[in-house]
Amino acid sequence: GAEVSVMIPGVAEFLEAIAQSGFPTAIFTRNSRKVALATVEKHGLDFSMVVSRDDAPPKPLPDGLHFIRREFQLPLNQVLYVGDYLFDLQAGRAAEMPTALYLPTEPDFSTHGADFTFAHYRELHAHCLA
Repeated sequence: GAEVSVMIPGVAEFLEAIAQSGFPTAIFTRNSRKVALATVEKHGLDFSMVVSRDDAPPKPLPDGLHFIRREFQLPLNQVLYVGDYLFDLQAGRAAEMPTALYLPTEPDFSTHGADFTFAHYRELHAHCLA
């Protein structure tokens, strides 16, 4: 999976802006730690934390999100969980965490309950860091 992964347009710029703002970043993935770290390395990304299925029960269970928030010691109003699939929405809602969904095409699931949806990361950038 890491070898064939492609960077989503706007992600690197968004992550750079988040880093400059001083907020930590994390990945919560259903992939293995090995695949997640290989993907991060391939794209030259820098995250404060990576939580994989090796570290916490996989999404849609919210355990990984609870762990990340506890580690970062942030109140909910300073956290945004960003995903791209139904399991992300379910995990975010179960964690009672503000949740945004990246949806470059029409989803095949209901997005009811998402706090924000966007088709390009520049939209998320404008929404979060304006």
